[in-house]
Amino acid sequence: LIEIVKHNNSFILVMMSANYSVLFVGVGVNSDLLRKSIYSHKKSNQFTVFAELSSSQDNRNSNLYQTQSKKSKTQSIRRSHSLSNPRNHNTSRRKSLHPRSLARATIFRHDSSPSDKQRLSWLETASETYLFELAENQIRYGLLTEARLTLGQSIKAYPLAVRCWSLLAQVELELHGIPDSIEVYKQALSHLPSQRTLLFPYAELLQKSDRFQEALDAYLVMCESTEFSVSSVLYPTAVLYHKLGEIEKARTLFRRSARISSSHVWTFVAWAKLEEECGHVDRARTLLSSAASINTTSALIWHAWAQLESRLSLFDEAKTCYEYAIQFSPSLYTFQAYATLEKSLGNLDHARDLFKMAVESDSLRSSNESFDSEAAGFDTESSLGTSNAANRLMSRVNVYQTWANMERYSAKDYKSAAALYEKGIELAPQRIGLWLALAEVLEAGEGNKEAIDACTRGIESNALSMRDRTSVTRLRARLYFQSGCLMAAKRDLEFVLDRNLVLPIALDSMLLLAQVERELKNDQTAKKLLEQVISSSCASSRASEVDFDTGRSVEQTAELARIQLAELSYDAGELLTSRDLYRDIIAHQKEKRDGFLIGKLAEIEFKLQHTESARKLFAAAILVEQNHPELWKHWILCEESSGNRNAADKLRSRAKQYLKSE
Repeated sequence: LIEIVKHNNSFILVMMSANYSVLFVGVGVNSDLLRKSIYSHKKSNQFTVFAELSSSQDNRNSNLYQTQSKKSKTQSIRRSHSLSNPRNHNTSRRKSLHPRSLARATIFRHDSSPSDKQRLSWLETASETYLFELAENQIRYGLLTEARLTLGQSIKAYPLAVRCWSLLAQVELELHGIPDSIEVYKQALSHLPSQRTLLFPYAELLQKSDRFQEALDAYLVMCESTEFSVSSVLYPTAVLYHKLGEIEKARTLFRRSARISSSHVWTFVAWAKLEEECGHVDRARTLLSSAASINTTSALIWHAWAQLESRLSLFDEAKTCYEYAIQFSPSLYTFQAYATLEKSLGNLDHARDLFKMAVESDSLRSSNESFDSEAAGFDTESSLGTSNAANRLMSRVNVYQTWANMERYSAKDYKSAAALYEKGIELAPQRIGLWLALAEVLEAGEGNKEAIDACTRGIESNALSMRDRTSVTRLRARLYFQSGCLMAAKRDLEFVLDRNLVLPIALDSMLLLAQVERELKNDQTAKKLLEQVISSSCASSRASEVDFDTGRSVEQTAELARIQLAELSYDAGELLTSRDLYRDIIAHQKEKRDGFLIGKLAEIEFKLQHTESARKLFAAAILVEQNHPELWKHWILCEESSGNRNAADKLRSRAKQYLKSE
């Protein structure tokens, strides 16, 4: 029996059994969320879950309480609703709890919630099944810290509960990352040393941490426990031997895995890769051919064979393999790979057809899903993992993004690219890369106004995280600046700088804000910002860190700040300061000197009446930039402005001679 009523701008939900014993009570601002929580809730005769949902839209800060259902509470609820014996009423009568009476009952109150000591005592007496299901519900509502405590109590009371250990490791992975998750698996394996459902994810995390030898030791434990007779265990062990350079051991295990199960296609793919890297191309092709003859419908085999032929520049053979893959097992991954090959060969029309078939295909299966089911041999996903449906959705989004990139970079069709990015955003609005690419392609094709509108939609979207919204805001600020909307650009950049940013992003934002202030004629403010960029970069030990939005490192951003500060000093008439800055910039250029900066330094030397030094600098700048006509022109103007008309005429004739020979 379920009742949902509205009271004081909140919704109250009560779930009762047929004899009116309370199973669940919830208070929140979203009736649909409360109703969903009921249907996912597991009934327990001993315990009741009380969920107090936050008044904000995000229920991650909710508190979860546990309490025993007491007969006195049931009787109190009966009295508050003036209910008679339920046996004297039919079913429809039982469902007719009056909303106002329910609101007056005050079923859940802050002052009546159980204390931490009571909660702990209840958890200590709970069954393993109850604790696991409670943790699952806590995770479902984003209460990871509470789930961690619940699972900690579970493994303390039931150290052999495999599923509790697995779930706790997943929670640790979400909360604190890979190292803490690995530690949980280590503790679990001290109680259950041969448990495959623990060893597999443990070994995978070790591989992600580049701890290959430890991962190999974990796989060898599984090999010994299965007497080297399970392909799904032999295959990853052989792959690790390959990574560690023990080729013969890897080859032996690949051979054994293939004999045990000729349908384990990942074994043949990895074995063929090993042989190719060893220079045995014919042997690799033979392995893939044999696997394809046995597993005709495996898209993975045909795809691996096509990639082998592509690497050997045998593109016709590669196309044939992709055609077989599409014929026997059409999948999104195969269509996308084939389309990518055609794009690289310049066959854009055929690539478009393949991309279209990929997104319209009904038999979609992501590569990650294939790996989980075929290679690992068991379901590695947990309640915190990504579902197969989500994998398929993300694969479809990746196709749209790859297709859009082809239209953008190869075909220069910005309108089609924008439409494809829009389709990707409809499926995955949380993908920051799609929003940034959409704005950039609109900027290139239709102008800044449309790009700014796209950025605004992304910023106002609830799907993006605060960090991602900050990235889109930075892009919008740049677009505002380019469009001459200086105050709007300044407002966006000040918002960005109020965030807790990593150093490369913070310095790049300050640099852009300094440019805005210069345009607004706030030279002193711009100067302070530029000096702050330079001092922060000098004090940092992370000069090589890169801002991935702009592709610039901290060191490169600091160099741009010095250049702008030198220009600002020059415009203010501070020639000596500007000269020193340009000298410092040129001296610190590691790869190649910038001839135009040398030319700017030469111009300052002319203004300081250091004519000989200026001429030497101009000659060096022209040499560096290989007789660039602008530098010749600039040198001639400097000579004329200094009154050296004869020198200017000689330079003019020399420039004509050099440029004519060029």
